[in-house]
Amino acid sequence: MNLGLESLTTKKRNLIGNVLFSKIGASELQVLHKYSYSMADMHFHPNALFLRGAARDRRYKEIIDSARKMGAGLAVTEHNTISSYLSLSKNKKGVTVIPAMEISCNNRPHFLFYFYSNGELAEFYERHVKP
Repeated sequence: MNLGLESLTTKKRNLIGNVLFSKIGASELQVLHKYSYSMADMHFHPNALFLRGAARDRRYKEIIDSARKMGAGLAVTEHNTISSYLSLSKNKKGVTVIPAMEISCNNRPHFLFYFYSNGELAEFYERHVKP
């Protein structure tokens, strides 16, 4: 896939932004990095809550290693919990891990919440979500 970014003005490159993220491969990521784009999966479920001990640690390491290779960040949005986010953010090793959470709602869409800091995420969880 040739993105043709070299011939676009900065304004036009900014317009396409994250729309490309789901349609690109490694070579396209390199081009986007060349133009100083920062990319992140803004709705990521690590699917590790059912794992225990070393198995969970391996899963988190695989996630961080994969994100680092792609040059992408992650917003860890587990449903109604922040434990996966806290574990991944402690061991992120150069990967941007965005404080986030997905809130499950009965008979309604689920809502994604993003925060500026770990403290804001923890406070929100303690005040509004923790059982």
